[in-house]
This record gives sequence, structure tokens and C-alpha cells, in this order.
Amino acid sequence: MFFSKKAFFYILTDLLTNLFFGMVIFLFLIVMIQSFSLSEDIINFGADIPSVIKIISYISLSFLPIIIPMSLLFALLMTYSRLNMESELIALKSLGLSTKTLFLPALVISLGCSFISSQLSFYIAPWGQKKMAQLFSELAQSRVKLNIKEGVFTTKFKDVVVYADKISRDKSEIDRLFIYNDAKDINPIAIVAQKGFFKTQKDTTGAFGFIKLTDGHIHKTSESSHTKVSFNENIINLYDPKKFGSIKKKPILMSLPEIKKTMIDSEKNSRIHLKAEIELNKRWALSLASLIFSFIGFGIATIIQKRQSKSNGFVACAVLIIVYWLLFVSSENLAKNNKLPVMISLWSANMIYFITGLYLFNKSSKI
Repeated sequence: MFFSKKAFFYILTDLLTNLFFGMVIFLFLIVMIQSFSLSEDIINFGADIPSVIKIISYISLSFLPIIIPMSLLFALLMTYSRLNMESELIALKSLGLSTKTLFLPALVISLGCSFISSQLSFYIAPWGQKKMAQLFSELAQSRVKLNIKEGVFTTKFKDVVVYADKISRDKSEIDRLFIYNDAKDINPIAIVAQKGFFKTQKDTTGAFGFIKLTDGHIHKTSESSHTKVSFNENIINLYDPKKFGSIKKKPILMSLPEIKKTMIDSEKNSRIHLKAEIELNKRWALSLASLIFSFIGFGIATIIQKRQSKSNGFVACAVLIIVYWLLFVSSENLAKNNKLPVMISLWSANMIYFITGLYLFNKSSKI
């Protein structure tokens, strides 16, 4: 097999350039989408410019393990599509370079992306998720605001659902209020009040937010009874800085050692063990997606028609990412619902793309 150092670095440089542009494009799109979904919370908590910059940074770190495989696929399709369109692949093959030699730069960069993606996925991304949760906790403690709308059931408060019929413009007075508390350690409680007054109070631990209710009833149910209590005044805490300060340890916030420890400490058939196992396989699958994408990206880019290769490269990139993500999310749901074993469901998307990639790579070798 003839090897050309000059051709290798020529293709590798083009791949790295397109990889960088792909990361910028996908990172911008994801940050914009996430910013829209978090904009209401940012406004309500009164986040300043440094806090917004921190949020964007943490979002970027959290999504980098997903962005890297997508950017690599973009780079592969753009680079090899251009080489194909400008007949450079034919010229390189005429010099004695085989398909495997032309694929070598893609293989090298995909291995590097897989390694970086795995480190980000198991250590950096969870850190970013935790820092973002802590930042929102700090913002919630520093400034409390009534974040409910008229005629809408609000579920943003911990274990509490709130419905208000009418709210004053400054959101300090509420008419005809319904509150449902479904905390795990108590029986469900429903509160109906004719009037409510939202107030805030600060101390050394942070800001409290509570509603002072007047002229209402408390309905408490158990397995065999129903209790109704009338009141003239009652106070309901909606924001407690101590609760905001404690961040629940979810698998998505755990590093690799923490996930393994959770799996060892929990019972094998428990829900906690299942979530940790899903998270572990999910991160490994996403980390190795870069390596798998190298075969399918190279194969498609080298067999598409020359006249349409550049436009087809963009379309192919979008389609491949959407299909992969749909397969991945669907398989994750199957694992969560115990319909398929975790190993089979979480790796099914990778296996489908790997088999397809090998087929396309073999087909491109015969051209």
C-alpha cells in the first residue's frame, strides 16, 4: 500500500478546518436553542451579563460530547465531497494511493475525536451540568420572583402545582388561587383560597418567597379518608434557599467513577442502578460515535455524484444526524421502560451505522 505523507497532511488539514467550522456552527445552534428555553428563567432570576456568559459556557461544555461527533461527520462529508467533486480523489488514486490510504486521515482524526469526546463526556460535561445547576441555585437564592401566569398550571416549584385565576400587574396579589402539594413524604394536599399575597424575605442563607393566603380551605386525602380544614390566613413557602442549595445527584451530573460507584452501591434491579447503567452506556456510545461516523461519512462522500457532491454533503449530514439521534433517543426510551436490555438498546444506533458504514466503505473501495 503506497503512502504519501504530503497527501495525508493535505487531507488532514482540510478535515481539521472543516471540523472547526462544524463545531462553531453546531455550538452556535445549540446555544441559541438552549438560550431560548432558558430565557424565561434568566429574566426571572435577574441574571447579569457575567452570569449569562457563565451559563453559555456551561451549556457549551455540556453539549461538546454531542457536538464533536456531529462536527466530525460534517467535516468528513465536506472534505471528501470537495475532493470528489474536484476529481482530486481520482488524481490521488492514479498516483497509487488506495482507498484505505485516503481514509487514513479520517481514521486518525476520528480516533482523536472519540478520545476527546469520552473525556468530555465522563468528566468535563458533568462538571458543566453541575456548575450550571449551582449557578441557577445561587440566582434563585439572590432574587425571588413569582413566576406564574394567569390560567396556567405552573409546575416549576418543587413538589407544588400552582394555578391562579387572576394576577395583579406587579404580581403581588392573586385572586382565586389553587395549590396542590404532592411531596413524597406527605399525603397529597390541595389548597383553595380566594386571595393570595406574594411576599419575599431575605436572610443570611438567601431569599425566601411565600404566599400569604386568605379565606380558603385545605383538602387532605389519605387511603381511607378526606379532611377539609377552613382558614382565614395561611402561609405557603414557594422558594426556600436551603432547598435550592441542595442539588439532587442525578446520573447526568455524575463523572465516570461516580456512575460506577452508584452501580456498585445500588441493587442490580433497582431504578437507580438502571439509570446509572443507561447513562454509562449512553456516554460510551456517544464517545465512539465519532469513529463510526468516519466510515459512513467517508463512504457517502466518495460515492455520491460529482456534480451534486457539495450540496448533497450538507443534506447527507443533516439527514444522518437526525436519523441517528432519533434512533438513539428511541433506543434509550426502550431501555428506560425495560423493553430491551440496556446493552442492546443503547448500542443499536451505533451498530446500524457501523454496518452501514462498512458497506459504504467497501462500495467506495470498488469505485
